[in-house]
Amino acid sequence: DQLIGVLDVQDNHPDRFNAQQAQVQETLANQIAVAIENARAFQRIESTQAELLQSQTLMADLAQFQSAILDNAEYSIISTTTDGTITSFNRSAEKMLGYAAEEVVNKTSPAILHDLDEVVARTQALNAELPEAIEPGFVTFIAKAKLTGQADVNEWTYNRKDGDRKS
Repeated sequence: DQLIGVLDVQDNHPDRFNAQQAQVQETLANQIAVAIENARAFQRIESTQAELLQSQTLMADLAQFQSAILDNAEYSIISTTTDGTITSFNRSAEKMLGYAAEEVVNKTSPAILHDLDEVVARTQALNAELPEAIEPGFVTFIAKAKLTGQADVNEWTYNRKDGDRKS
């Protein structure tokens, strides 16, 4: 236990202090100690909440800054999760492929954007080259890097929304 304060109780009749009064004093002291600890815990929670809010605000600002950079880039930028779910699709990609970001974000690539025959052909080439076989799909784009640590640089044909193909 740690000493956190002193409780001073005054009695008009100090000569009549009994065991029951001592018990009341001890109970009161314990309740005050709990109240003080609760107040400290509440302060820690408030501080943590303030830090969390500050971090969330900073992350939102950074996301907005990143979005502004991506949207103003002169190159098409499409980012995905490691399973192929599209997470960002900048304005240049919208112009190049004819899709609005809202149409493709949270959808799975390569099904929407890539020529499936090219994906299958690249998968077959990778299966001849890599230590383990893969199936055609998004893994085709990441398998070489994942399995060998080497970059896999290729040129791909994209399917535009209007049906045209873009190399």
